[in-house]
Amino acid sequence: MGQLQAVAGATDKSSQSFAQAIEAARQIEDASWRAMALVEIAKAQAEAGQCAPALEITRQIEDASQRARALREIVKTQAKAGQIDQAIQTAEQITGAPEVYTETLLEIARVLLGLPREWVGWMKP
Repeated sequence: MGQLQAVAGATDKSSQSFAQAIEAARQIEDASWRAMALVEIAKAQAEAGQCAPALEITRQIEDASQRARALREIVKTQAKAGQIDQAIQTAEQITGAPEVYTETLLEIARVLLGLPREWVGWMKP
């Protein structure tokens, strides 16, 4: 029981830390720097297993290419966790950045085929 409470407490602290980070990022006046901060927060949240809140963060990113980058990071986490259907649904939210969309789909294929990470790199010019 104590371990369960400790895990629950850690999750609450994690959520609180992410909320503080998001609030700090929102205070950044420069839109491009704010977007970069939100991308990193979304990536960290996804890696912490909090994909739904990470997806919410992406909706706050105004720049399409930065939003696509954040979504790609979430897809990577979902695919690694075996959540392929969710990864595909997340990838489908990528708009305005066709190259990132293609790379993201290749990443899903790489995970499904069990290929090394370097496999995706051969596609780039």
